Order: sequence, then C-alpha cells, then structure tokens
Amino acid sequence: MKIRCKKCGEIIEGDKKGTYITCKCKAIAIDETTYYCRINGNIEDFEEVKENKNKENK
Repeated sequence: MKIRCKKCGEIIEGDKKGTYITCKCKAIAIDETTYYCRINGNIEDFEEVKENKNKENK
C-alpha cells in the first residue's frame, strides 16, 4: 500500500516485511506485512495512492 502525506507531500510505501516507515515530516507512518497493514497518524493527514494498473495491450 502507498500513502501520501498531506503535510509534506512525500509518498511512502509498505514493504511487506514489517518495517516501520515514516514520511520526512514524521506526521504519518506505515507498517505493513503480509498479514496486516497499519497506518499511524491523523486520518486527515494522509490519503491512499491508487496505482494505475491500466496498461495497453498491443
């Protein structure tokens, strides 16, 4: 999962290894494994970044 901090604009992504990753201003953090995804911070300080999986097949 990728999230963007609304305070500093940094996009951070969970690595599925349980590594605790924070944005550069430390307003939000993500901790993701294959079993869970935990996001720390105020809900108004982040938004999920959707990946565009639409690829043209030629």
